[in-house]
Amino acid sequence: IFGAKGNSSWDDTTAIIAAVAALPTGRTLYGNPASTYKVSSRIDFNNKNMQGLTFTYSASAASIVLIGNAKLKDVTVYVGTTSAAQLSPLSGVVNLHLADGAVIDNLTIPDGTSAGERTGIYCSTRASNVEIKNCTANYIGFGLLYNDGSGGGYPAGTRIVDGTDYATATIGKGLTITNCSFGAADKTRFGDGIEINCPTYRFSDVRVYNCVVNKAIPNTTNGPNGIGMGFANIDGLLVDGCYIKDSDGSGGGLHCEESVGVIFSNNIIVDCWKGIGVGNRGDDIVIANNVVIRSNEAVQIVGNTTPVTSLSFTGNCILDTVDFPFVATNINDCIISNNLFRNCDSAGSAFIELLQTGALTTKKVTISNNNFRIDNGIATLIGGSAGTVMNCRSFGNMFNGVSNNNIAGYMSL
Repeated sequence: IFGAKGNSSWDDTTAIIAAVAALPTGRTLYGNPASTYKVSSRIDFNNKNMQGLTFTYSASAASIVLIGNAKLKDVTVYVGTTSAAQLSPLSGVVNLHLADGAVIDNLTIPDGTSAGERTGIYCSTRASNVEIKNCTANYIGFGLLYNDGSGGGYPAGTRIVDGTDYATATIGKGLTITNCSFGAADKTRFGDGIEINCPTYRFSDVRVYNCVVNKAIPNTTNGPNGIGMGFANIDGLLVDGCYIKDSDGSGGGLHCEESVGVIFSNNIIVDCWKGIGVGNRGDDIVIANNVVIRSNEAVQIVGNTTPVTSLSFTGNCILDTVDFPFVATNINDCIISNNLFRNCDSAGSAFIELLQTGALTTKKVTISNNNFRIDNGIATLIGGSAGTVMNCRSFGNMFNGVSNNNIAGYMSL
């Protein structure tokens, strides 16, 4: 195609760019399946598609940029040490730039040996109604990252692309992620498997189904390898049927903050420093039918600036927690029901700990029909409280291997 050699050593950037320029809008660029195209700079697919190409990046400036409703299918990218750092503008092995209706299907990033944070799929401008499916990036720090702000370690200028600063613009609406595998299989990577971070302008309508994040670092250090999946300032979030393992980031294997209308359901979270976290504040949160195994803290709910309200925690299995299985600070109108809590390895830790701080409140909490079980005989408390905890009650709970005396204090508070 336009003089491209596809032998992985000749720089085919100019030829690929010429081929894309000649391609009519909405049409697809196909590569030779036996060829690997070496590229060294950015290649824009503006409302155009690609399928069946294999690339090798030879410079940090190399990137595939999807604009409009561009579609990528069956593409493999080898990045080695050349992928751009996560904090640089227009970074990412693949970048979503002003995308609307874009699709990424079966993107594979099979390597990545540079130190620090790198990103597989990145957006810092706007990407609406995007579908990402069947993708694999297990040697990249951030598998998928949307970022609309300069806070939280993101320097000013991160959102400047082609001379335009998108820092005052929304990052979009609508994202579906299905059957993807992200992680850090070589045990040296930083970053989150999936992060949608929108502190400046809220993002909405995020759906994550049947994805795997395996950070491959044990949960013993609360170290820097990141959250499994992290979401900030989201309206309408569903994470269902996912498997998350070995995240030792303090935010948890599965974490959201400042978010409304959240459902975490049918997920399995194993060996993470924290299992499930809800931080800062949150409204209308449903956490149902998840399994959390061998976490330091299995579930942590914290209303830092505003209480977390309307939380339903039902049908979950919390197994073999090192410290607190369930700890909540400043929560209102919450139900903790029909869960299994088994074992807590820290003497004196409560299976359920309710806390209140500052001028905020913890009130109207119902603890019912849960099964509290101790096989190892270490944990001593079922329920505890600090601060003022009001209008809480418990009933119908079952106890195996532990006295129920300590939960009686919740009656008629």
